[in-house]
Amino acid sequence: MAIDQEHYLFLKGLIDGQISEEQYDKWAHSRKHEGPEVFRQLLKRPYKTRKL
Repeated sequence: MAIDQEHYLFLKGLIDGQISEEQYDKWAHSRKHEGPEVFRQLLKRPYKTRKL
């Protein structure tokens, strides 16, 4: 589950192939200042990142 709308949009872009894993990780690290719990949730990958 996404923690906010921005996270949802980045996850959707990642799943749809619009952004790369590297771009997603860079964005997630840019939010590291929000605290360890938020950062940990951003780094979770419970979603498939490739369409079948």
